[in-house]
Amino acid sequence: MPLSKIQAINGQVTPNLGRRNMIINGGVQVSQRGSVNGIAMSGATNVYTAADMWAIGRANVGDTGTLDTSVTGGVLRVDVATADTSLTSGSATSIRQIIEAQNCVHASGQTVTLSFKFKTNKTGTYGVYLYGFDAASYGTPQSITVSAADTLTSYTLTFTAPSSIARDTGQGIGVNITLAADSTREGAWYPTGETQVNFMDAGANYCELSEVQLEVGDTATDFEHRSFGEELSLCERYFQTYSNRVWQGTNEHAANYFMYFDGVFRQKMRAAPTATIVGTVTLARPQVAVTQRPTHIQGLSDEGFTKAGWATSGTYGGQLGSHGDAYYRMAVGAGPANQLQFSAEL
Repeated sequence: MPLSKIQAINGQVTPNLGRRNMIINGGVQVSQRGSVNGIAMSGATNVYTAADMWAIGRANVGDTGTLDTSVTGGVLRVDVATADTSLTSGSATSIRQIIEAQNCVHASGQTVTLSFKFKTNKTGTYGVYLYGFDAASYGTPQSITVSAADTLTSYTLTFTAPSSIARDTGQGIGVNITLAADSTREGAWYPTGETQVNFMDAGANYCELSEVQLEVGDTATDFEHRSFGEELSLCERYFQTYSNRVWQGTNEHAANYFMYFDGVFRQKMRAAPTATIVGTVTLARPQVAVTQRPTHIQGLSDEGFTKAGWATSGTYGGQLGSHGDAYYRMAVGAGPANQLQFSAEL
């Protein structure tokens, strides 16, 4: 073990302890969404996968490929659902995690080591790079070469972390494994002088990612295993789901198309999230027929929500017709088919 990985505690020489891994859910234990399928390559924003914190990074216009994602046994699996053999100019696709700036500010400009396990049937060269959001800068990309198909392999790469990382709740470092990229992305998404594989070129292609770790220093240490509960808590700063849950609400006036709720999150989120209703969420009142169904959540903050609203007309809309602080319940059924999702993801 190099000296940089050794410290003295009470006169004893001890392996470097404490939180080393800047990646959250690097062990791919948490999958609150369940499988996420049909992710289109065409687009310029991140689309989050079945694994919490992990997204498909996209810089594509006009590409037609799609991806399916799932999590099994601590592994994020990405399958090509619709192949795309011809990439448009400027297009690129990656598996990506964005680290919150204040969680990686200590690594600003430092030597960092990325280690991970990767398996795929698509042999060839895959670019790997770090992106600094505060300076809007690509670091010098590196690559891995997959020479044996269907073989789980450990990889280790050393980078200089982006500099000028702010101590805030915004985007800090983006960690990327490039799956496909047009030649115009050479030198950014993959190294100059190399040929990036097109993972999207066949519907049978798959890859699996696990045990991802990014740490300060020039040497990869053993993967830092965390308990499921700890990893879930870290993930819920960015994304929370609620199923099999009932909230008590108050309808203030018959003319309202919303009601008030004390919607407190399990824990404070990174920022005020966006809310998505998946499946069916219902309203109910004892011995009163209620047909309205919430379509949107309002009054969002990093600590919860205060309102839920519905359409002004239609089968599941219209006025409730009650007066004087009438009490109702809002219920969401079994997941993952039915969820309230709250995202403050980066």
